[in-house]
Amino acid sequence: MEKDFKLKEAIKAHIKKALAKLPKNLRQEVIVRETIKCALFNLIIQNGFTPIPSYKPPRRPEEPIALIGLNKENEIVCAIAIAPVITLSGMKTLKVIDAGEKYFVTFSPFKKKVEESAFFLEPGVVHIHVHETQ
Repeated sequence: MEKDFKLKEAIKAHIKKALAKLPKNLRQEVIVRETIKCALFNLIIQNGFTPIPSYKPPRRPEEPIALIGLNKENEIVCAIAIAPVITLSGMKTLKVIDAGEKYFVTFSPFKKKVEESAFFLEPGVVHIHVHETQ
């Protein structure tokens, strides 16, 4: 469990470092989401995996997930959803993806909305909340 906490904190720190570089006047939702995706894309590469953005599970109606990481055998080792708050659609997609690690990264400045959305969080999915001004 301590390893999971350290990994979560490392991911959070990597995201915060990327968000800190954004000018305040450019911190719109779509830019923040894509900056987080780019930061995590880079982190997946640094850890020796292949990042795949906007992955949609084959023959499934679920929406695409922000990012997955593949190992050398092309197995999904991690899946990451990114949204201002935890969404039911994002959780549905994470649920059908067979991955060792699953993350839902939220970035809304409205902490109460994020806390309320935690209702959708499924067991086995690690929630990481990062607000760009933290």
